[in-house]
Amino acid sequence: MKSMSKTSRPALWLFSLLCLLVSLDHLRITAAVGSQQGMAGFEQAIEPRLASMSKDVLALSPKEGQLGYVKRITDMVHLSTYQCNPTDFRLSVLDKTVMTLLNIDKQKVFLSEGILVADRFVCGLCSQRAFIAHKILRDNGVQSEMYGLEGHVVLRVTVDGVSYFTDPDYGVGPFTVGPGENIADVIKKVYATSSVNRGDVVAQIYATLGDNRPYANYMSGIYKQQARVFFISNILYHACLAIGLAGLLLGAYRISDQIRDHFRFRRQSMR
Repeated sequence: MKSMSKTSRPALWLFSLLCLLVSLDHLRITAAVGSQQGMAGFEQAIEPRLASMSKDVLALSPKEGQLGYVKRITDMVHLSTYQCNPTDFRLSVLDKTVMTLLNIDKQKVFLSEGILVADRFVCGLCSQRAFIAHKILRDNGVQSEMYGLEGHVVLRVTVDGVSYFTDPDYGVGPFTVGPGENIADVIKKVYATSSVNRGDVVAQIYATLGDNRPYANYMSGIYKQQARVFFISNILYHACLAIGLAGLLLGAYRISDQIRDHFRFRRQSMR
């Protein structure tokens, strides 16, 4: 029995250490904030990560009008994230393990549109940021749909029967184009409030009405698969952390017990 105990101790230590390393890897990746310099909302995020915000902060307040809420969420997503390539993200060992177990194709579920889950989203392009805001708004009772322009994606929301556009990528909106108004002129004026001076380009994109349409719903399917992976990997993270800490504590207890036995034996032998 003593031989088995001695043999199992290194294995216990190694397994516990491995669990802790895997847990730290997952924590490091899920807590990443990305770039810390550059233009706010475009090259860096200046507000806390969405993952750190409670549901109450993201929810529609009873005293808050829907249009004001749309504005707040548009600004919040814009300033708590920034622009980057959709594939500019990392998955933890636990994320990859879950993907393997669930037989999930990384190319289709993660690389095609980037991260779509708010708790893990740090940066991305207009379609990702629009989806994040769209999901928050829809979850809080605002009628919202992703709206694809030729080369850009925004949101079209309906409040009190009126359609508005809002753009989390540029931090602009909500706004509407009234009857008889020139859409290009409206866009140039609205987008002049953005930090990036691309009003003329964006106005041309909006004005190409033949290409403007509701964006593909397939992103919701991708979101559900990503959310499933992250949900399970987070469970594994807490399990690995608990196992790793418990194993190390047990190992430390056994070492301290051996030290006590050693000194007890020495005292007895000296009598």
